[in-house]
Amino acid sequence: IINQNAIPGKIITNTYLINEQTTLPIISIATDPENFWNIDTGMYVMGNNAQVDFPYFNANFWHDWERPVHLEYFDESHSRQINMNAGVKIFGGWSRGFPQKSLSVYARSKYGDGSIKHKLFTEKPIEKFESIVLRNSGNDNNSTMFRDGLLTGLLKGVDIDRQAYEPAILFINGSYWGIHNIREKVNEHFINNNHPWVSTDQLDLLEFSGTAIHGDPLHYAAMISFIENNSLAISANYDYLKSQIDINEYLNYQVAQIYFNNKDWPGNNIKFWRPKTSIGKWRWILYDTDFGFGTWENNAYTYNTLEYALDANGPEWPNPPWSTYLFRSMISNNSFKVDLVNRFADLLNTNFKEEIVAQQLDSIKQKIEGEIPSHNNKWNAFDINGWNYQVQIMRNFALNRPGYLRTYINNEFDLYGLSTLDFDVTIEGAGLIQVNSLLLTNFPWEGIYFQGNPIDVKVIAKPGYKFVRWLGIDEGNNPILYIDPPQNANIYAQFELDPNQDGTVVINEINYKSHIEFDSGDWIELYNSSTEMIDISGWQFKDSDNAHAYIIPENTIMASDAYLVICKDTIAFKSHYPLRTAYLGQLDFGLSSAGEAISLYDADENLIDFVEYGNTNPWPTVGGTGSTLELINPYLDNALASSWHGSGEYSTPCALNNSYQYTDDDYGVEEHHFAIQDLSIHPNPFNKELYIDLFLDTERKVSVKVFNINGTLIKNISSGASQTGKVSLSWDGTNNSGKRVAPGVYIIEASSQDWLYTQKAIMLN
Repeated sequence: IINQNAIPGKIITNTYLINEQTTLPIISIATDPENFWNIDTGMYVMGNNAQVDFPYFNANFWHDWERPVHLEYFDESHSRQINMNAGVKIFGGWSRGFPQKSLSVYARSKYGDGSIKHKLFTEKPIEKFESIVLRNSGNDNNSTMFRDGLLTGLLKGVDIDRQAYEPAILFINGSYWGIHNIREKVNEHFINNNHPWVSTDQLDLLEFSGTAIHGDPLHYAAMISFIENNSLAISANYDYLKSQIDINEYLNYQVAQIYFNNKDWPGNNIKFWRPKTSIGKWRWILYDTDFGFGTWENNAYTYNTLEYALDANGPEWPNPPWSTYLFRSMISNNSFKVDLVNRFADLLNTNFKEEIVAQQLDSIKQKIEGEIPSHNNKWNAFDINGWNYQVQIMRNFALNRPGYLRTYINNEFDLYGLSTLDFDVTIEGAGLIQVNSLLLTNFPWEGIYFQGNPIDVKVIAKPGYKFVRWLGIDEGNNPILYIDPPQNANIYAQFELDPNQDGTVVINEINYKSHIEFDSGDWIELYNSSTEMIDISGWQFKDSDNAHAYIIPENTIMASDAYLVICKDTIAFKSHYPLRTAYLGQLDFGLSSAGEAISLYDADENLIDFVEYGNTNPWPTVGGTGSTLELINPYLDNALASSWHGSGEYSTPCALNNSYQYTDDDYGVEEHHFAIQDLSIHPNPFNKELYIDLFLDTERKVSVKVFNINGTLIKNISSGASQTGKVSLSWDGTNNSGKRVAPGVYIIEASSQDWLYTQKAIMLN
């Protein structure tokens, strides 16, 4: 019985999928059928005004209509992770004309939740999205259904802005709708998700020749004007351009597009952005690459896309003169040309290496091939044999492309042929070798380079060893080389034991992704475990990209048993750790949430410490939880995942690590003093309860009190029993009378006979 006089209740929507055998995630959309199929208002149908020819301009699906839906997401185990209302639009360009269409999903407060809260992609740590795309694979729709996902995924671990990819099955109103690729939507929120330190209201996002999507085009227009009036062949002008463009990322972007033979570029599918700061640099976004890897031509691997990308008089589509202008201008500078050729070589030797690409292709193929028959039954796009044929076209491209591309590079830049170089070390584990942008950690290693184009080679001795000399080339004992690659050589770095290198400064704590409600920015903590002061002026901290280097300022001296934090954002760090004073910044690069190699060099470029951390087993999973990676003891080998723990709900910059373990018996540490007095509070701001932790180096009595901002005593938390080590207390927001105090700022004071610490705490409602 329905009571006609009652207030309507909340609509509850649930999807029940019976006997679904797919191993892919499932997305279910429920909506009023009129929203999709009505001839006048349905956004998925032709309507009354569609043109007769593909892609049927003026059809309903070409309108910018948004319709309300209920969205559910079931992970690979078919456990429901998302259950929300949202808005949906038809997405894409000419691919709207295909029977299966792409959809943009928007989380808006008017529907309910203002964000999609789930970690949708295994390859990125992002856990909240304003919008996503359920893509029909674009122009690959009737081909393989994973071309764009494969291509952008080949750049994993490379400094480039790219969309994540996850294939899924879509149901609409209970009907099977086939394979859709979950992708990040490229907008200002995409940039903020991938660069959390960049605010959505403080960036410029442009497309094509400089049309603003978000922000304004003024900075870019001024940069292009500078190029038009100043030759980049002159070093000073090119140096200025490097202050405007992230050259390293631009190189990766150009090399990728040319390798893919993406012929729907550069006059189309081009977006670029910069933070609106005094040091913000332009970066390019890799997306919509499904014209690459032979979509239309079986032998597309033979095409000279380098020449095409440098064409000064290309057609309006796809490479008009404006679209190649920046690249052509930069290529006039010899330094850029050398770096470009070497970046081609580096990526062709690693991410784009034939067998590596084939393995990645097979991995995705195996993931979705069980779904191909059902997808074909729905859309009649291809049978399993036709699908395998299209996949083989991509495999042929992967296996043949590097050889053709190396020939085009050699001819374009008048080089002298190829050189196969084998690098090795004489003592396993004694050191690393850096070749251009690649840090080689596993030996022997082979790469193909271009004669006539100098390469950078550097040997890096690990603590406890020293570099002696090169073997196989006549370069003596110089650890840093800038050489024309010799024709086919076996190059060895000879090491020997060095008892004087004890690695006394170590990377002791790593914060690569803060909690969203306690975002102190990326940072690492150094610890001087020696008994001596160490001058670290001129030392360098680097990530896995050699172009990213932070140089420690002059007159930076670390005392014995001292900590020093190097942070991405000093303002964010200081706001969350107001009592920590031993910090430096600003890093102009962040730490990868997916894991990467980070290293510390002295002023002579000797390796002091090196950590290649991860975010999956056996490494502790800490990103975004408020926890950091922390060494359990600075004398342990920090190259081993077993030497690291998660810090727990809070971190300890400039202080003894939460997971610290004494190892006197096991590791021969005798009478070494590690602990310092410190006070840590969390979470801050807090609602119900504030946790207070003290770290005591010796047994002592401690008093802990709470004051308001005017200095009035609010609560005595501890009058101080004699204790040592870590002491944990809490404050529930009440005063000495047991009454809850008003929201606001309070001062937590911890004191003993010879020291006093205070920290501000913010209590919310």
